[in-house]
Amino acid sequence: MGLKYTNYFDNSQYTSPDTQILTCKGCSSHLCLSNLILSDNFSGSSGKALLVEQLINVDIDPVTEDTSMRTGLYKINKVKCQQCKKIVGWRYKKSYSYSESYKEGKFVIEKSYISMSK
Repeated sequence: MGLKYTNYFDNSQYTSPDTQILTCKGCSSHLCLSNLILSDNFSGSSGKALLVEQLINVDIDPVTEDTSMRTGLYKINKVKCQQCKKIVGWRYKKSYSYSESYKEGKFVIEKSYISMSK
């Protein structure tokens, strides 16, 4: 059976030879493009993670959780792949620290749950 969800970014975003496609390791759904990575210096529960501007083909859990992390306390929503329903990361809804507020509205995806390809 093929992919049920087939959202893609605008074609012009795929044209750069340096752009890689970040896909779900479980089902190969497109999640993000490498040019939307804001930082590769993040950590998740499974290890290294990426802070990204935008994701597609994901469901954002409507339940907001208060979560304590190394850099402070945040309100987050877990993010699941729309196709296979595996958790791939989270979205920062709110930071309780002004210096960390740049994360609000951004996503973290854990490297162990994604693949990168051209």
